[in-house]
Amino acid sequence: MHKKPEAVEQTVKWGKSTKLEENLETLSGFKQLPHDWNGNGAMSFEIALLEKAAQILKSLAYQPQIFPTARQSVQFEYHKKNGDYLEFEIFDDKVIAYSKQKETENERELNSLEDINGLVEIFYA
Repeated sequence: MHKKPEAVEQTVKWGKSTKLEENLETLSGFKQLPHDWNGNGAMSFEIALLEKAAQILKSLAYQPQIFPTARQSVQFEYHKKNGDYLEFEIFDDKVIAYSKQKETENERELNSLEDINGLVEIFYA
């Protein structure tokens, strides 16, 4: 029986989770944003919203770029070289998806992790 060297196994394991870990760390940093963090009166983030966003991040096959918004939401973005774009805006009570692919724009509310993951899979198909 052939056994992988421990160092190689650890490298592979870390390689798979690096972007998720970076995103979770970035998201955790949103907890530190004070009231008026953007200079235009943006509110600080509720822990429940950040936990919801973390749960979504952990479920995704492809990790997005993530950003805080002044609308008390967290935004996940995906970009392709051809100009296609997919965005999720995560609020306490809903998730709004916006996409632009081949000059077609679409916006809708999503109700489950399966819906979110389905859109990401379609985007990269």
